[in-house]
Amino acid sequence: MIGATGGTGALITEELVRRGIHAIAFGRSRQKLEQFAVRLGNPAHLTLAVGDAMKEVLLERELQVLITYHRLLSELAWYQEGKLH
Repeated sequence: MIGATGGTGALITEELVRRGIHAIAFGRSRQKLEQFAVRLGNPAHLTLAVGDAMKEVLLERELQVLITYHRLLSELAWYQEGKLH
């Protein structure tokens, strides 16, 4: 759950934990996530993950662009060598 320590994210995560469903609480502040877990009784089926969702999305996009660029360069090299028709 992105934004698990605030508002709607907290409510949904709390409900998942209450039902015994494994939940991953994702947030930017480790301290807030840990306080949230304590408030819920530190359930074994709650995993805490610290990070910035927007940064993760941007990094994923950049990685995909680099992979695509590498594939295109590889195919161009194969084509120029006569290995790809």
